[in-house]
Amino acid sequence: MQIKKFERKTDVQTFICTFGLCLNPVKNSRINQIIEKWELIDTAGVFQCRWEESIGRSMFKESILYIGFAQSLFAAFVLGTRQKIFIADKIFILCLLTIAFRFLVKILSYEGIAFLDPDFSASLIPMTFGPYLFLYTKYLISGEPRFARKDLLHFAPVVVIVSFHLTVFRETVSFNEVNFFVRDSYLWARILFGLTFFSSVLIYTLLTFQKLNNYRKELRTDMSYASGGQQLIWLNFVAILFSSLFAIYVGVGGVNALTFSERYELAPITNIGLTTLAYAISYFGLRQPSIFVRVYEKAVKVNGNDNEGQKDRFSAVESNGLIDRLEAHMRRDKPYLNAEVTLADLATELGITKYDLTYLLNDVMGKNFFTYINEFRINDVIEKLENPAYDHLTIMSIAYECGFKAKSTFNGIFKQHTGLTPTQFKRNIPKKVQMN
Repeated sequence: MQIKKFERKTDVQTFICTFGLCLNPVKNSRINQIIEKWELIDTAGVFQCRWEESIGRSMFKESILYIGFAQSLFAAFVLGTRQKIFIADKIFILCLLTIAFRFLVKILSYEGIAFLDPDFSASLIPMTFGPYLFLYTKYLISGEPRFARKDLLHFAPVVVIVSFHLTVFRETVSFNEVNFFVRDSYLWARILFGLTFFSSVLIYTLLTFQKLNNYRKELRTDMSYASGGQQLIWLNFVAILFSSLFAIYVGVGGVNALTFSERYELAPITNIGLTTLAYAISYFGLRQPSIFVRVYEKAVKVNGNDNEGQKDRFSAVESNGLIDRLEAHMRRDKPYLNAEVTLADLATELGITKYDLTYLLNDVMGKNFFTYINEFRINDVIEKLENPAYDHLTIMSIAYECGFKAKSTFNGIFKQHTGLTPTQFKRNIPKKVQMN
């Protein structure tokens, strides 16, 4: 711990300025905030400043705030200037602006402008990010062109809590974690706030995962391929990252609250966590712009305003006839070689509706479109692997030739179908030939 002595308090202010923490050595309120964090002992007219944190650490914490603020605004600006902006994009932009707002509140508090309690505002991000993530996922998948007003209800708890804070609790209730469990007349308000905060994060994270899982199941009904981008794997990553940061925040804050002391400084953890989150969602949103268009276009085709949503029922004779036509078409024309063939494409080739084909596959044959198409692809791959004429090709070259689009998808389906990896299967081929 460093100790430095000064003759006058103005010397303390001048000393701070030499490190670039302010421009005005007398008037800037940031000096007073720093001095208040020091232990000032007036002994015979001598001020002794005992550091609780180094100047470098203070500058680092402020740098994180400005970096996070700039990153959030930049990403929101870039997304907002796209030629096509969908509802999901607008939700994404609002999320980034909310994160930027949180950084702005903290920055202004360092400048001595506290229009919103920094401790209170720190919890608003987790309470809003959950609804943002869920609604973004919902509209990205559905492709709905308009925002439903009822979805604003997802933000009702935040609006109610902020309203009460600004009108009733602003000057009377402290949301600092050290005083969170202090037994006073407002303990119930802090506990209610904490429960709302915790349940919001938990519920919306689970709802997001459920929405993504349902979407991936539906994807297998209409698509014959499923890349990471189409399955929106990156949203899983963002949701897990958010949940992990939330768990760290609750854990550290919980220790401080239960011990009634600031054993661990929560502000740097919060700022670094939010900056990491801002960079993560910006990275995926900006690095993979095709997601915003391709998923929408696919969703509109699958979930569009088609009135033929009722399943048609077939007699046993009709079902068998359709199955024969389907099998003959698959063997003769091999539509599965098209890596991007869809349910609608195959239905058009057969001259039936996609709902008829869905019913035929799901209810009569007991398979979804994804499984059915990839069975033909796997059988074709196996035939080529066992044919010496294809020995000059790699396994993946054969897989791509047979209609597979991604290595991970091929490996998973192949092992599920044969019980072996493609490499293991190929090694066993000579043994099978000898046995035959």
